Amino acid sequence: MLRFTFTFFLGLSLLAATPLRAQTSVVEVTLKQLNPTKGGKVKIALFDPEGFPSVGKGLRERDLPVEAETARIRFMDIPPGRYAVAVFQDTNSDDRLNKNLLGIPREPYGFSKNIFGRFGPPDFEDVAFEVTSGQQIALTIHLK
Repeated sequence: MLRFTFTFFLGLSLLAATPLRAQTSVVEVTLKQLNPTKGGKVKIALFDPEGFPSVGKGLRERDLPVEAETARIRFMDIPPGRYAVAVFQDTNSDDRLNKNLLGIPREPYGFSKNIFGRFGPPDFEDVAFEVTSGQQIALTIHLK
């Protein structure tokens, strides 16, 4: 009887967890036009509308060293929703996007949908994409 009860509850818990895993998605981002001679690291973040595009306010953030002109990052277990990606090559590893006196970035940067704002970052809605249940999204961002 004890073995049946354990097996029953184990099976029930696995069955209950299955729908939760099926509801999440993967967002894979390929970055192009990185500059390995400038070095530093790539800072990339997945945002919802509230945090976009501030460093440290992303839902998921990653840093990786710049070793080639192309890199690939995967954000796993993303729930359904509307998101945007912002990225920059932090050439001096100071954890911020350096700008000149006019506010123009001095380090390579990019956004999902490869849209750039005219005077500052683009609006969230311009670069946002929809993630639905169990989907694998593939984005390519060309840094500018």
